[in-house]
Amino acid sequence: MNIKNCRSKFDSMKKGFTLVELLAVIVILAVIALVAVPSIMGIISKAQIGAIESSALGYMDAVEKASILGELNNGIDLVPGTYLVADINDNIKVKGQKPTSGVIVINEKGVIEVGSLCINNKKIDYSYNKATYDKYNNCDAINIDLALNNYDDAKNVNKPILSTGMTPVKWDASNNEIETTVNDPEWYDYANKKWANVKTADGSYFVWIPRYAYKITSGYHSSTTGSVEIKFLKGTTNITEDKTQILSSGYEAGVKDTSMYYFTHPSFQNEINGYGYWVAKYEATASEGVVNGYTSDGSCPTVGDNVTTKTVKIIPNATSWRCINNKNIYNLTLDMKNKATYGWLASEVDTHAMTNLEWGAATYLSKSIYGANDEIWINNANNYTTGCAGSSASATASTTGCQNAYNTTNGVKASTTYNITGIYDMSGGAWDKTMAVYNNLGASSGFTNAEVAAMPSKYITRYETLAANLLNNVGMDYDKKIYGDAIYETSGAVNRYNGASWVGTSQGAWYTDNSYMPYVSSPWIHRGGYFINAAGAGVFDFCYTHGYSGSNLSFRPVVSVAS
Repeated sequence: MNIKNCRSKFDSMKKGFTLVELLAVIVILAVIALVAVPSIMGIISKAQIGAIESSALGYMDAVEKASILGELNNGIDLVPGTYLVADINDNIKVKGQKPTSGVIVINEKGVIEVGSLCINNKKIDYSYNKATYDKYNNCDAINIDLALNNYDDAKNVNKPILSTGMTPVKWDASNNEIETTVNDPEWYDYANKKWANVKTADGSYFVWIPRYAYKITSGYHSSTTGSVEIKFLKGTTNITEDKTQILSSGYEAGVKDTSMYYFTHPSFQNEINGYGYWVAKYEATASEGVVNGYTSDGSCPTVGDNVTTKTVKIIPNATSWRCINNKNIYNLTLDMKNKATYGWLASEVDTHAMTNLEWGAATYLSKSIYGANDEIWINNANNYTTGCAGSSASATASTTGCQNAYNTTNGVKASTTYNITGIYDMSGGAWDKTMAVYNNLGASSGFTNAEVAAMPSKYITRYETLAANLLNNVGMDYDKKIYGDAIYETSGAVNRYNGASWVGTSQGAWYTDNSYMPYVSSPWIHRGGYFINAAGAGVFDFCYTHGYSGSNLSFRPVVSVAS
């Protein structure tokens, strides 16, 4: 045997791969990896995104359940509105991942219409039960400002919403008026009792009432003056800065009421934006002037004021517009939105006569730490001059006209803030007619019963006394279903008419204000007292009226601006 040859063959068999072959293998493996790895990573990524989208769906489902069951489990009662995820996360129970930030919009049925969530640093868009990963934008693109809806983080209150023609105004230390802009940090500061004011193109003044919830912490349904605590709410939600539990439904006097829980004030649910509304700073006058002054019997001897052809104006140092019936007030104020004189567009605003709920909202804000938090001084001017003040909260009638003008040291005590930024003429002056009525009775208002019943609920506060509960088939009683109006909640006793005389307590409201219940032929409500009522006048005063055109009865409009 040739051993050398055998070794040579064996040696040749041990050579393995050449360098070229190894390089070829590496190239082939690289090509395979180039094709396979992205595919594999894509599968992994899709699985991760699918999991995140599932988490988003689970979260939204949990929010909708909380929206429906929030009251039952003592959590946040989610009313329709736009919410920050950060504000509601603590109350949402979910098995999957919670988002770290985002916004959601809940409609009137408790269903989430749209939303954007940030989960694992990925932006997930949601719309009607479908969650979709937004591969083109990251979490920074989520519009957090949407949820704030004009909420002022620095001042913890909703920013005022202005229409065309509205100009912000403020006053200096000497109460000199200054026109300003919405960006002026000194325009308003509710924490320091400085309420936002605007002036329309015609020179009329309005004051902003921002959305809030309230609780009557003492004096609920009592003749003893109590206290009101206010929590300002974010946007159109019932979320507070300190995340206090807020309810918006289920009120029942003595069972689940505003002495036990914070409730969103119901007036904000009737406005076109829900963030707040503008209240006339003074009782109304007319640009063309008014022709009736004081009469001892409340009559209106001169024709010319019970019309809708004049133009409402809201200014101080003017004679308030009286001698106009409820129907004309209603139609006159509704038509204000169509008047170019104010500078706004009809599509921007909703104008109407003040309801009892809106009166209550201004009253409660005034009685809180954000307002005067004291008894408002009476406007005791016998000539019905707007913006005036007497010498105290219960001053007797002045026979010489205005004792203290609106911009004087004592004059500002007649405002709801005890400074010039508040609302005037809510105590004394003329009685303020509100759109508030019992049993849909027209009486002498100019309305028929059917017309009253057909009025949209946002323009009127309706009360009811069942026939069986009428006093001698005549006198109305408390309607305990209504809250936020500063009647049942802030009085302990009332005077009721039995057809021949009054029975009960005539000054049973807070601050010993008047407390007269309407009756069948006089079913409407007016507020605040008038200049002659002295101690009986005040923001908690409520009384009856036929709805007719009396010389001691005025009114004020409210303006809500579309967002």
